[in-house]
Amino acid sequence: MNMIEKKASSNYNLIDIFKYIFALIIMQYHTSICINNYIVNIFVVWIFNKMGVPFFFACTGFFLVRKFEFENGKIKKSPANFKMVLHYEKRIFLLYFSWCIIYGFDRYFQFRDYEGYHFLKDYLYECIFLGCHYHFWYIIGILVAVPILYIELTFLKTQYVIIFNLLLYVIHQLSGTYGVLPFNDKVLYVLGVISGWQWMNIYVALPLITVGVLVYKYMSKVNSIIKILSFILFLTLNVYEVLTLLNAGAWSTFSYLLTTPFLALFTLSMLSDIKLNANKTLCVYLRKISTIIYCVHPLLSPLYSVVGVHSFIPDILIGAVIVTVPSFLLIWLSQKKYLRFLQYFY
Repeated sequence: MNMIEKKASSNYNLIDIFKYIFALIIMQYHTSICINNYIVNIFVVWIFNKMGVPFFFACTGFFLVRKFEFENGKIKKSPANFKMVLHYEKRIFLLYFSWCIIYGFDRYFQFRDYEGYHFLKDYLYECIFLGCHYHFWYIIGILVAVPILYIELTFLKTQYVIIFNLLLYVIHQLSGTYGVLPFNDKVLYVLGVISGWQWMNIYVALPLITVGVLVYKYMSKVNSIIKILSFILFLTLNVYEVLTLLNAGAWSTFSYLLTTPFLALFTLSMLSDIKLNANKTLCVYLRKISTIIYCVHPLLSPLYSVVGVHSFIPDILIGAVIVTVPSFLLIWLSQKKYLRFLQYFY
């Protein structure tokens, strides 16, 4: 008998809050950070900052897969499911396109002497293949990885997709970060279809989004104590990895580590279990603000040089005020009839 798996509806307020916190940490790291304490620096810069984007990817998979109907361990082949993924892709594309316009103006004012036609041609190339700014590889990663994941889950059982995609991540780490597998960059690029930043869509974005699928489909059955102990274990292993690579002088060869997906896995799984009694509207606003923070924060570096005091806690509080208040206003204005286009920015 074919059984259609039902979707869960739960309180995920804490996940929204942590997305906002991770966005602030990423913004602080990329704009103005000053941490004199070595131990604190390890955790803030190399652990929590590096876990921000993987956590965002995992959240993407977690919330996306809840919208699909599953049948016999696969996404049910139905117009509704297909329409859902198309709608999601359209939404992410409009988000990316809107910010490309903003960054296009910023880039143009930086290179005003650059001939208009050549600037437009080169910038369009960057937007399509590299990202309008390097940190937008995350958005492009979602655009590329989500259709691939949808196809995988349509034709393969969920557990096989999870194993295969996480294996891709392990291959990437063992060959790239650790250099213990006989793959070089050219081989990885070919397997990743497109050269440059695009290989990260296959070897990083796709597996990390799959982590969210794993959390939603299977982790609810795992005991909370086991989750907490597993989180502590992988946090310890992650610290060990960081210290090992830093002491070896290999800090420039890694962004994410072998233990990163598991750290994101147990973090998201624990947060999804906690039903925080908080204002739902406020939490939704924080989730949307986290997207704005991630997208806009590179533009804030000049502002930080003026208002920042170059101390971690004060600067992150200053940054929170600088981005949260205007973002809140933008979201509120986007509810107005003639300003709904502002929704494309989050």
